[in-house]
Order: sequence, then C-alpha cells, then structure tokens
Amino acid sequence: MYFYPMKSIALIGYGNLGQHLHTAVKPMDAYAITQICSPTQQTGLRDGIFYATSAELLKPADLYIIAVKDDAIQDVSQQLPQDAFVIHTSGAQPLSVLSRQPKAGVLYPLQSFSKDAPINFHEVPLFIEAKNEQELVVVNDLADHLSKRVSVLNSEGRFQLHLTGVIVNNFVNHLYCQASALLKDQQLPFDLLHPLITETARKALNMDPHEAQTGPAKRKDLKTIQAHLAVLTDENQREIYKLLSRSISAYDKKTIDFGEEL
Repeated sequence: MYFYPMKSIALIGYGNLGQHLHTAVKPMDAYAITQICSPTQQTGLRDGIFYATSAELLKPADLYIIAVKDDAIQDVSQQLPQDAFVIHTSGAQPLSVLSRQPKAGVLYPLQSFSKDAPINFHEVPLFIEAKNEQELVVVNDLADHLSKRVSVLNSEGRFQLHLTGVIVNNFVNHLYCQASALLKDQQLPFDLLHPLITETARKALNMDPHEAQTGPAKRKDLKTIQAHLAVLTDENQREIYKLLSRSISAYDKKTIDFGEEL
C-alpha cells in the first residue's frame, strides 16, 4: 500500500463560497485547508488552522485557492509567491488574470452560495481550466474530490455561462424581492407565490423556456399591462416591468403597440 501525503490548501477569502469550500474539504483524506486568509479573522493558529489577515502573511502551501470578489483576484495573486500553484473560483474572470504564476488554474462552481443555506457540494457543477495539461490534472483531481459533476471549459465559455447564471439566478431572485415588496404593501405573505414559483421552475427544467412563456405581454393584453403600470408607483419597478414586457413581446418577433405607457 502506498501512502500519498495530504495536500495543503491556503484558502484566501472566507465569504459565502469560502465557507462552503471549507465545509466540503473538511472530511477529505487527500486535501486539507491548513490556512485561511480573511480580513475578518484575527491572525493566529486556531484548531490546527493558521488564520491570516493578509495573503502576504500566508506560509507555503501546495495549493492557494482565491475565493474573493472578482475585482480583487489579480491584486491578491500579486501578493502570492511566483512559484505558487494558484486557483481562482470566478466565472467572469479569465485564467489570464493569474499572470504572475506559471502554475495556475480555475475551479468555478456554478451555484449560488449563502452562508446559512447548506449545500451538497458533490452535486455542484464545477468548470475547470488550467494553463497546461499537467496543471489541469492537478485542478481536476481537486475538483473530482469536491464534486461528481466536473467539466473542462475555457475562459470564454465560462464567462458566457456566468452571464447566463446571473440572469437565471441573481436577476430572478431580485424579481422575487420586488414581488415580495409589492405583496407587503397589501399585507400579503410571499409564500402565496410559492406554487407559482415551483411550477415555473419545473417547466424551465422540462420545457424549452420560450415555449413555457405566458403572461400579458405574451398574450398582447395591453389593458392589463397598462393597469399594472398604473399601480406601480416606484419608478424602478415600472422600468423593470416595461423592459421585460418589451423583451417578451420582441422575442416572438411580433410588433406590439403597447401605447405611450411603454
């Protein structure tokens, strides 16, 4: 029997994703997070993990995983040793953002992470990339330990995937926020919409989204659209309603005169 030493990971960033990554790696035999870098953590050794407030304070590790906001990735990488093997987790940033390190890769989880919402990382789709085949083997091994759904995808494809993820996740959730606010105005609970949300999601998973589209803009119900706009006093909500109604009608390549209100 051969003994393969555990690989040490320095995790930089301890927000939503960072905390879920920590939880996912904890039970592993092949990998261990031995260092965590976060400005919210006090520097020192606790429970076998070295915590640092700056990446410059980190000690040598087999892998450095950067899980910070996109705009900070390059700056963080510049603080790490040039010979470090660095992996970032962004969908929107290219592999080339890690230009300082010859050994670098990307491990992008296509999922929404919230600190208080448990998630099964084995079901999270991971999209990986590296600077060459040798480094790709390293990133792929870590990805295989994290998830059973691993795919290789270049920076251009990953960026497009991230864009669509923002639309179906972040934008849709914001619309839930707008709907919740409108219901609160009438002292109505948001859970009244749960069956509708569930059915919409079910159809999105089983039908072409265009075929599943319904509603007043799809039916060209101008009077209903104008009535909705009449009760929307928030200008932001009115603009969202108008923009989406126009987009739905335009998707059918049919000209619809919504009147001056739109």
